[in-house]
This record gives sequence, C-alpha cells and structure tokens, in this order.
Amino acid sequence: MFTKLTALKTILLVCCLFSVDFAQSNGAVTRIQGTVLGPAEMVIPDASVTLTNLTDRTALHATSNQEGVFVFEGVKPGRYELSTGAEWAFRYVKRISVKDRESVELKVKLSLYSSPPAQASSP
Repeated sequence: MFTKLTALKTILLVCCLFSVDFAQSNGAVTRIQGTVLGPAEMVIPDASVTLTNLTDRTALHATSNQEGVFVFEGVKPGRYELSTGAEWAFRYVKRISVKDRESVELKVKLSLYSSPPAQASSP
C-alpha cells in the first residue's frame, strides 16, 4: 500500500537526484594541463604560468614542475588567456575557450630572443 510516508520518501529521493544532476551540469569545472617547452623540446621547470579569465579578469597562477608540467584544476567554463615567459624567452600568449567538463591539454613552446617567436600550438 502506498502511504504518505512512502510518497514523501519518493519525492525526497527524486528531488535529491535532480539537485545532484543540476549541480553537476550547472557551472561544471574543468582541468587545464600543459607542458612548458624550450628549444629542442627541452622541458622548462619552474616556469610561471598565468590563466586569466577574459570576462572578469580574475587570474590563476601555476608553476611548472620538474617535468615542465603545469595544472589548473577547477576552472569554470569560459574564455581565458594563458601566458608564460622567461627572462631568456619571448612571452607566450594563447587564448582558449573552456567548455563544461572538458580537459584541455596544451604544449607551451618558448622561443629564445635570438630566434623567431613560436606560434601557439593547438590542443
């Protein structure tokens, strides 16, 4: 027999399921990861990398590890500018668009001042 208590439990369960699904689909976050490379594809550790939201101009900062890898976790969907540089290299700048639950992988190739600037590579 379907009682009021059973109906209430069913409604509560359905509401919980919808709220979890809504939280996952609304404002879902993503991950941006990349490798900073120098001449001859050498990895560049300790490179400072900045990810700037082009809408509200907030910036996130990361540093590449010993393998040249940097990671930005929990990035909200939107349009961003990624930049990095070194004293001995041209500044690297790339604009990227991030979608819900998307993982973005980048190669950031720095060029020496004595050689022409590198073009931003696509993910």
